[in-house]
Amino acid sequence: MMDDLVGVDFETFSGADIKKGLRNYMGHHSFRPLVVAIAYPTGTDVYDLTTDYEAGRNALIEAVNNNSIAAHNAQFEQLVMRKMGIDVPSSRFVDTAVLARAHGYGSSLEAAAPQCLGVDKLESGQRLIKLFSIPGRYTDPLTQVFDPQIIADHLDEWAEFVRYCAVDAELSLRLAQRLLPITSNRELRYQELTFDMNDTGWHVDMPLVFEMQRRYEDNCAWAEAEFRWRTGDEDLNLSSSKQLIEWCRLRGIKASSFDEAHVDALIGKIEKRLEWALPEKKRGDYEQVLDMLRTKQILGGS
Repeated sequence: MMDDLVGVDFETFSGADIKKGLRNYMGHHSFRPLVVAIAYPTGTDVYDLTTDYEAGRNALIEAVNNNSIAAHNAQFEQLVMRKMGIDVPSSRFVDTAVLARAHGYGSSLEAAAPQCLGVDKLESGQRLIKLFSIPGRYTDPLTQVFDPQIIADHLDEWAEFVRYCAVDAELSLRLAQRLLPITSNRELRYQELTFDMNDTGWHVDMPLVFEMQRRYEDNCAWAEAEFRWRTGDEDLNLSSSKQLIEWCRLRGIKASSFDEAHVDALIGKIEKRLEWALPEKKRGDYEQVLDMLRTKQILGGS
């Protein structure tokens, strides 16, 4: 694999948020590859896909016909190529993020490259991605498509963006060259299987999910109804921190927050106090606060 390896990196645009999943990101009507870099051991070719899409696509086809592909978080590259009509099996990819993690380096290319190679990515990367890859003031809010005018108005930044893509492809290739010889075939096989599992998707028993949701909502309604029956308090808003703080204060308990950590800590304190010999009214007040806190836990409001 070492002799027939190239590094590949894409820079892309989409009106969808990549944090909501690759398929959502690439399935958006506005998705388009902007730049592709192909790093060979002898040098790097970079193609501006906004002006010469076919040249970049043809270069990719030629590269993947004879080579395996090194890329950081390589399933992104695999899916972009598929959108371009170039379907490459998972077995032909080397994910340098997987290699880095397997050998104790950071997952991101920003971390792995200096740790393993002593070389940094371009520091301007995030600024350039925000400018060119994410919808901004050049993006029509109705169509959300990429506007090439942004390139014409930012020629220097675009040239740096193209270089940024090239550097990422080169670093991916160098990481693979460094780490592949000391990586087990089993680790590579696991990477391939993970790619294919992600590609196939994960079965979800939706009727069971809906039944679980129904039961959860029933449990919440039952817990709240029982709390109000035991305390006789029909008006307390269990979602209002302000009301709950005052409700606790009237029962001799000081509270400042009802997030998960504070609720757990407060429950522990009250349980310890209830081990003491307390006047009947104070014990009743503490038990009511404890009841409320346990109800909050069930409701998931903390």
